[in-house]
Amino acid sequence: MDNNIKTENPFSSTLFAELRLFRKKIEEGRSGLHHFPYTVNKNRAMTYKTVFLLLSALFAGASFYIHQSYFNTACFFFFGACSYPKLVATCLSLSLSICSLLISFATNPISEITKNTARNAMKIAGKIYRRRMMEVSTFHFFRRDEGPNLKNQNRETYEDLLDLIQKEKKQTAMVMKRVDISKTLSDKEKELLLNQSVLELQYKLTCLLEKYETNTLHI
Repeated sequence: MDNNIKTENPFSSTLFAELRLFRKKIEEGRSGLHHFPYTVNKNRAMTYKTVFLLLSALFAGASFYIHQSYFNTACFFFFGACSYPKLVATCLSLSLSICSLLISFATNPISEITKNTARNAMKIAGKIYRRRMMEVSTFHFFRRDEGPNLKNQNRETYEDLLDLIQKEKKQTAMVMKRVDISKTLSDKEKELLLNQSVLELQYKLTCLLEKYETNTLHI
């Protein structure tokens, strides 16, 4: 093989020039999907809501069927001799129906999106925390007098960070709910403000994580 042949670096050539230009236009026009976190994820939350609503109807139907099917041959074979199993099955189906209905009512795009955003930030914070605790454990091996204090400080800072994440999540959710129930905003204006609210939350949480990782987080 000829060693003089040089492989062209695709990232320093014009091989992907059109693709880079396309990405640049997306960023400049703010038309990428990551600029619309609410719009992208709201359908997923509505899907969950619909699934639990259907499950509620299914369990309610099963409860009614079991309760009314005493003269059915199969039901008579299983439950005819004793009404207690039939009552248990009916109550269980009814309970599952009510639980599914409550979950469906509690599920909404605003709460789900803000909760998932905060959960992702908490996962990253947890990774940083565990890495720090390992470093502190190594330090404690050599400096037993300072190790426990560092562990306590790290744990307290981590807990304060989680509280800040939850606080930012609640504040964002409150603002988004007020936008959603506004009577003076059009649907387009609401969508814009809701997307910007999630983007702002992501930015704030990213800043908190960066400060926590660089030991510049001051509570």
